[in-house]
Amino acid sequence: MESRKMAVVDWSERKSLEDFFGAFLPPEVMVTYFDNIEGLAKRLASGERFDLYLVDNCLGCDLGKGPHVPGPAIECVRLIREKHPEAEIIVLANIASLWEYQQFEKSGAARYLIGKGDDPKVLRDTIQRLLKL
Repeated sequence: MESRKMAVVDWSERKSLEDFFGAFLPPEVMVTYFDNIEGLAKRLASGERFDLYLVDNCLGCDLGKGPHVPGPAIECVRLIREKHPEAEIIVLANIASLWEYQQFEKSGAARYLIGKGDDPKVLRDTIQRLLKL
């Protein structure tokens, strides 16, 4: 199998995600974690590309301080689209409003909005399909 690359941006529960991926991703899939948009931006500016991007809609949020605004996640999706227009992007979201959904739709990621409370098989199956596993 040809190697594949997946970028995960700002995932607060990285260990649980690593365990989740480990259960179904073959070793040929290299997962790179970014804590913020800046780290991803540097890699994209250098020309690096990933086969799939997984963006947390709470990117940059301090969840202990109440409701979040999805602005940083939307900016991240826009950055990816600017540097890598054909990219496959999954946004893990708790879509709280039609406005929020529309913002992700405008940024180019609405095709793959997956709720954090959805069955984990939805995320697994979507990742496998997009990476052609």
